[in-house]
Amino acid sequence: SAGDKVIQAVGQALQKHFRSNDIIARLDGDKFAVISAGLNVDNYKKVLYQISEDCRRIKDLNNYPFDIELSSTFAIFPSQKNGYALEPLMEKAEGSIKK
Repeated sequence: SAGDKVIQAVGQALQKHFRSNDIIARLDGDKFAVISAGLNVDNYKKVLYQISEDCRRIKDLNNYPFDIELSSTFAIFPSQKNGYALEPLMEKAEGSIKK
């Protein structure tokens, strides 16, 4: 289906723009998580822009009648509040995206 092809293409775009030692995981449905050690906010914004541009190109090349939109959040890990606990980090990320 077109949706499956879009998810695969977004996964490839993530792999293209993050480093080989970064962790990219598909969590559920159309949700991905990326752990990128040492990534700062400025580089995050650049990578997000590049991935958004790839999504636009994917739409255009395939003549999809829908937009491919990204929602993302950025968190520093470990945090002073939660240390190395991943669950609060993921909950914070999920809450930020829903807003």
